[in-house]
Amino acid sequence: MVKKVVWALSVVCFAMSTLLSLVGIISVIQLYFHVSIYYASLYASVFAGALGISSLITPAYFARFEKKRMILSILVITALCNLVQLFINQYYIALIFRIIPAIFHPIYCGLALTVAAEIVEPEKAHILGAAALAIKEMQRRSQVVGIRKVI
Repeated sequence: MVKKVVWALSVVCFAMSTLLSLVGIISVIQLYFHVSIYYASLYASVFAGALGISSLITPAYFARFEKKRMILSILVITALCNLVQLFINQYYIALIFRIIPAIFHPIYCGLALTVAAEIVEPEKAHILGAAALAIKEMQRRSQVVGIRKVI
């Protein structure tokens, strides 16, 4: 049971981090939104900037809320923002819906690792270390896959 929960949290962290892999499709973004390469690359990098800034503030602020509700809320918010981005063809509105999941991403990753640390037994703590490594490896691979699909 513990392994399933830990690996499920890892897979969701992987799925949320595929949003970082847009760097490889800047030219497609440029053509889709009819903007310059500058704005297309801004669209791709604004997620990383918002994630970096929010990772300093949001985990501490949202730590007072119940973990289960926060995890589910963040998943719903991320899914809704991605669904809206699917149908939006206006650049600035899409940019707003790109920033919103980036703000909540550090909260989810922190909560996922906290929940995993709470449910794992002390003698099986190596599973948590493996899950943390799996999250980082999946994030790295998602970025590589996103870049290679375009090339």
